[in-house]
Amino acid sequence: TNVLLAHRLFEYSKIISANFIHASTGSVYSWNGEKMIIDEDTIPVPYSEYGLSKYLADITLKSLCEHADICLRILRYPMIYGGASVNNYIGEIYRSALNDEAIEMTQETAERVIDIVHIDDVVETNISLINNFDNSINKDIFLVGSGTSLSVLEITRQIKKSVDSNSTV
Repeated sequence: TNVLLAHRLFEYSKIISANFIHASTGSVYSWNGEKMIIDEDTIPVPYSEYGLSKYLADITLKSLCEHADICLRILRYPMIYGGASVNNYIGEIYRSALNDEAIEMTQETAERVIDIVHIDDVVETNISLINNFDNSINKDIFLVGSGTSLSVLEITRQIKKSVDSNSTV
């Protein structure tokens, strides 16, 4: 569905002669349990169906936009939290903490260092890019994040504290 939706939006951007901003994900990169630095030049190796579908949308759009002479920006976001973004791991932790339920995770997950970004910052970034789109930039992929990486355990502790939770981890 990610590829189909991206293709439909591309067709519409052709009709209205608009630049294309595509919200992608950091899930296009594989994680092997080791600490790794990801930048715009890191080769995607999706490890989930979701990551694969987003990556296929990315490469489909790159090809379509290039052939149609449409300027494309792919924004790869880390895990998004807040608002309606509750159907991911951070949302699950939040719900469990809110209900004082036990929060279970493996040691590997607890130690995993991730970047997360609030949905309001995602919206602000997209609006800023729309209002300041620069066709002269010869770059199509941008990693967008908070700039702060924390372990899943530390994020869990902060969530527990913010909702005054008695959940065990």
